[in-house]
Amino acid sequence: AYTTVLYTLGLVGIFVTRRRFVSLALALLAYQTLAAMVFVGATRYRVSTDFLIAVLAAGALQWAVESRRRLR
Repeated sequence: AYTTVLYTLGLVGIFVTRRRFVSLALALLAYQTLAAMVFVGATRYRVSTDFLIAVLAAGALQWAVESRRRLR
Protein backbone atom coordinates (compact mmCIF):
# COMPACT_ATOMS: atom_id res chain seq x y z
CA ALA A 1 0.00 0.00 0.00
CA TYR A 2 2.85 2.42 0.74
CA THR A 3 4.26 2.01 -2.74
CA THR A 4 1.07 3.39 -4.26
CA VAL A 5 1.41 6.53 -2.16
CA LEU A 6 5.15 6.73 -2.84
CA TYR A 7 4.77 6.36 -6.61
CA THR A 8 1.88 8.83 -6.71
CA LEU A 9 3.87 11.43 -4.79
CA GLY A 10 6.89 10.67 -6.97
CA LEU A 11 4.80 11.32 -10.06
CA VAL A 12 3.62 14.64 -8.63
CA GLY A 13 7.22 15.41 -7.73
CA ILE A 14 8.19 15.13 -11.37
CA PHE A 15 6.04 18.17 -12.11
CA VAL A 16 6.89 20.34 -9.10
CA THR A 17 10.62 19.86 -8.51
CA ARG A 18 13.52 21.38 -10.40
CA ARG A 19 13.80 20.24 -14.00
CA ARG A 20 17.50 19.58 -13.68
CA PHE A 21 17.04 17.10 -10.86
CA VAL A 22 14.01 15.50 -12.51
CA SER A 23 15.91 14.88 -15.73
CA LEU A 24 18.83 13.37 -13.82
CA ALA A 25 16.57 11.18 -11.68
CA LEU A 26 14.56 9.92 -14.65
CA ALA A 27 17.70 9.25 -16.67
CA LEU A 28 19.24 7.22 -13.81
CA LEU A 29 16.03 5.28 -13.21
CA ALA A 30 15.62 4.50 -16.90
CA TYR A 31 19.27 3.50 -17.32
CA GLN A 32 19.33 1.20 -14.30
CA THR A 33 16.01 -0.42 -15.20
CA LEU A 34 17.06 -0.98 -18.80
CA ALA A 35 20.46 -2.36 -17.79
CA ALA A 36 18.87 -4.76 -15.32
CA MET A 37 16.37 -5.94 -17.93
CA VAL A 38 18.98 -6.46 -20.65
CA PHE A 39 21.75 -8.11 -18.63
CA VAL A 40 19.86 -9.92 -15.88
CA GLY A 41 16.29 -10.22 -17.07
CA ALA A 42 14.79 -8.98 -13.81
CA THR A 43 14.12 -5.46 -12.63
CA ARG A 44 14.77 -6.27 -8.96
CA TYR A 45 18.32 -4.94 -9.37
CA ARG A 46 16.81 -1.53 -10.00
CA VAL A 47 16.08 -1.21 -6.28
CA SER A 48 19.41 0.52 -5.63
CA THR A 49 18.13 3.62 -7.43
CA ASP A 50 14.55 3.59 -6.15
CA PHE A 51 15.49 6.14 -3.51
CA LEU A 52 15.19 8.70 -6.31
CA ILE A 53 11.43 8.13 -6.33
CA ALA A 54 11.38 8.86 -2.60
CA VAL A 55 13.34 12.07 -3.16
CA LEU A 56 10.85 13.15 -5.82
CA ALA A 57 8.01 12.31 -3.41
CA ALA A 58 9.68 14.45 -0.75
CA GLY A 59 9.80 17.30 -3.26
CA ALA A 60 6.06 16.91 -3.81
CA LEU A 61 5.42 17.00 -0.06
CA GLN A 62 7.58 20.10 0.31
CA TRP A 63 5.70 21.77 -2.52
CA ALA A 64 2.37 20.91 -0.87
CA VAL A 65 3.46 22.33 2.48
CA GLU A 66 4.78 25.53 0.90
CA SER A 67 1.60 25.94 -1.15
CA ARG A 68 -0.49 25.57 1.98
CA ARG A 69 1.62 28.16 3.82
CA ARG A 70 1.20 30.63 0.96
CA LEU A 71 -2.57 30.33 1.18
CA ARG A 72 -2.63 31.40 4.82
